[in-house]
Amino acid sequence: MMRRFYLTRKILEVTTAASTQDRPRFKMDISLNTLIHLITLAGFVAGGGYVWAETRSDLQDLLRWRLTAETRQSADEGKIEERFRSTDAELRKLDNLAYRVSLAEQSAGVTATALRDLQKTVAEQAGDLKVMREILQRLDKVHVTDRP
Repeated sequence: MMRRFYLTRKILEVTTAASTQDRPRFKMDISLNTLIHLITLAGFVAGGGYVWAETRSDLQDLLRWRLTAETRQSADEGKIEERFRSTDAELRKLDNLAYRVSLAEQSAGVTATALRDLQKTVAEQAGDLKVMREILQRLDKVHVTDRP
């Protein structure tokens, strides 16, 4: 520990002795290295400004596009809603048409059943008429033969 203190004191003595000596004065020399550093700094500043301006421009373009897209979308939504209403009305007509067709089919089925019943009745009556005609013909024969 003592040794460390001694070294620290020695360093302080050396630095104070150096500070009291004449230091070289600051020279305002511009070297090639300095010029390269200044040009690089200016390039970075100009490049950063350009990138910032382009980014702002792109953001403004995106905002304009967003506004036009939203406007277009709201107009399209109105058109879609109108189409939906007209399609809904057409679907109601189709539902009504399907109901009418089902009623027509039921009516056709009832009519076909009625026609079958009518044919059956007509066939029975035709048979009855044949029998009646035969009976009448026999009665006529009997009456004709009974007359002098």
